[in-house]
Amino acid sequence: MALWRIAIDEATGRAAGSPESVTAGVEAAMDLPSFSADGRSLLFRSRLQSINPAAIPFDPVKLQAGEPRLLLRRTGLLAPAAVSYDGNWLTLHNIGEKQEDLCVMRRDGTGLRRVTDEAARDRMPRWSPDGKMLTFYSNRTGTYQAWSIRPDGSGLSLLAESKSTELQ
Repeated sequence: MALWRIAIDEATGRAAGSPESVTAGVEAAMDLPSFSADGRSLLFRSRLQSINPAAIPFDPVKLQAGEPRLLLRRTGLLAPAAVSYDGNWLTLHNIGEKQEDLCVMRRDGTGLRRVTDEAARDRMPRWSPDGKMLTFYSNRTGTYQAWSIRPDGSGLSLLAESKSTELQ
């Protein structure tokens, strides 16, 4: 949601110009606008949501965990889904958005790249044992089905057809 303004003819109360976005470029859900008495300040409630991957060092011998560390700091819902078998890469997916895509990044938070980028909802990526493919489910054909793709975004392939529409 954005906040807009429009000039008003005070004598008639009619619009005297075109609508203009006041909050263009603000990355937040906005509502409850309130102007200061002198009209120089606009306050509004904003809501930023974020889900970012975090890592915790873990010693399996001593069963001790270290300090958690955020791998990314961004606005949005980018949820970690799986770690590659060699432990060097993570799969992620942005959830709850109109377009849901798959991403990969190194376990230290560097090298983030988008694997899919289309209107479909691509969800829950998992690594193949050899690390050469990702499997996931997607509604790209109108129903959710199993797919595979290489981590560089090439080699998209339908794995199994399904008639079910249960996973909407």
